[in-house]
Amino acid sequence: MDEKKNITIALAQISVMDGDLEYNLKKHCAVIEATGKHHSNYVIFPELSLTGYELERSDQLAFSYEDERLIQIRSCCITNNINAVVGVPVRFGKDIMICSLIFFKDGTFELYTKHFLYPGEEQYFIPGNLDPKIIEKNEIFSFAICADTNNPIHRSNAYSTNTSVYITSALLSDNGYANDTKVLQHTAKKYNMTVFMANYCGETGGYKAAGGSCAWNSSGELIGKMDSNTEGILLIECTDTREWSLDKIIAF
Repeated sequence: MDEKKNITIALAQISVMDGDLEYNLKKHCAVIEATGKHHSNYVIFPELSLTGYELERSDQLAFSYEDERLIQIRSCCITNNINAVVGVPVRFGKDIMICSLIFFKDGTFELYTKHFLYPGEEQYFIPGNLDPKIIEKNEIFSFAICADTNNPIHRSNAYSTNTSVYITSALLSDNGYANDTKVLQHTAKKYNMTVFMANYCGETGGYKAAGGSCAWNSSGELIGKMDSNTEGILLIECTDTREWSLDKIIAF
């Protein structure tokens, strides 16, 4: 890696096969491997990326956070020297939460739980309150999952903990994309945070995803964006503290 680079974050824009864990696990590992070849520090996947946006089958598809099936992801991160944020439904006793599992390249992990559910999700999931902050060099990372970003409490809480990088795993449909990304852009500018959003392309859970995974700098200016249909990775690099720029877009 170029020593001048501080951090590189990759947004993985993918399609998945709803409920097909074997296929989706293989795809995640392939994306992690491809991203690792470009010396990224982190790769961010969309909401519930391992299962697809499957609500009615959430009980059947839920993982424990120490599930043996996740060893594939952990091993892939170690082998490729990269951290990955993966969308997973996780069971806690009788309850299930929508989570981002943050796999680190040293084999450890952290767990973020979705705080604010989208209407209809409460039939299958409960909200959580796990909210890890990751310090990466001179940056403080906070995480969000889709509807979290539309709640002003979530955004202000991130700001109050000195977040400089706000990372969102999402499922944004064609109908909601314009409004939701407007909120994210406003968040970047108002709170002086660099904002990342990883979205699906294709269909999942009955929704046509809008693609358009993108990032804004702390002035609310667009750094880079993918198109609506292409699977691939969007790489954003930081060469100096909080100075982020587009590295490249790689289509699969």
